[in-house]
Amino acid sequence: MVAAVALAIGDRMLPQYGHRYSRHDFQLAQLFACLVVRKFFRTDYRGIVAIIEDWPLVREKLRLNKTPHFTTLQKAERRLLTDPLIRKYLTQTVEAFYDREWRSIDVSNTAHSIELVAADSTGFMLDRASRYFITRRSRAPNLWQTTTYRRFAKLAIVIDCDTHLILATYRGMGPRPDVDELQSLLDGMCTNAVPQQLVADGGYDSQHNHHLLRDVYNIESLIPAVHGRPIRRWRTDQSMALADGHRVR
Repeated sequence: MVAAVALAIGDRMLPQYGHRYSRHDFQLAQLFACLVVRKFFRTDYRGIVAIIEDWPLVREKLRLNKTPHFTTLQKAERRLLTDPLIRKYLTQTVEAFYDREWRSIDVSNTAHSIELVAADSTGFMLDRASRYFITRRSRAPNLWQTTTYRRFAKLAIVIDCDTHLILATYRGMGPRPDVDELQSLLDGMCTNAVPQQLVADGGYDSQHNHHLLRDVYNIESLIPAVHGRPIRRWRTDQSMALADGHRVR
């Protein structure tokens, strides 16, 4: 199912081949679907090649006559998983999920109202060394390197609270606060999703973000106020309840 949907989205969004004079061994939609299946199985490039090689059903779903080399997938990821294309993939996925059928019209003209969405961010380690190992190594004497690495990859997303569909993504480097990333996150929202309310933690609390959501995007902001900031805040009954630790229905 994942492979079939990914292939269908790739067929609609991507040209058939990367260049008119390429070898035409694999279509771009097939390579994109292989990358999606790799993320689904949480494996590396060699791992997904082994899965495709050993699983005839996957090759049939992806219309593969032969298995791509792992370096082919590695190079394809750099080209196919850029931020503008990811936004288009999300738009097509939302369209496919809510309508259950493909439309012949431009999906940007079809908007789906979503009652409640949530925004949050998380960090990812950039290497395979554990934080415990790095900390112990930095404390050991007589080592040529005593640096403790503090930078990490950061990903912010917006999801539909009912279906858990991802509606927007924004990637960057941490550590850094969330409060100044909401604008970029909303700019990456898929074009056919129209949220009515957005809930987020206090890391996104600021007068600018409340104004941005309510007056620019016409989205009700449900963000708890962070105490101690000497600024004027937008507060609602819902945000006050979140600040007090109560559950909002």
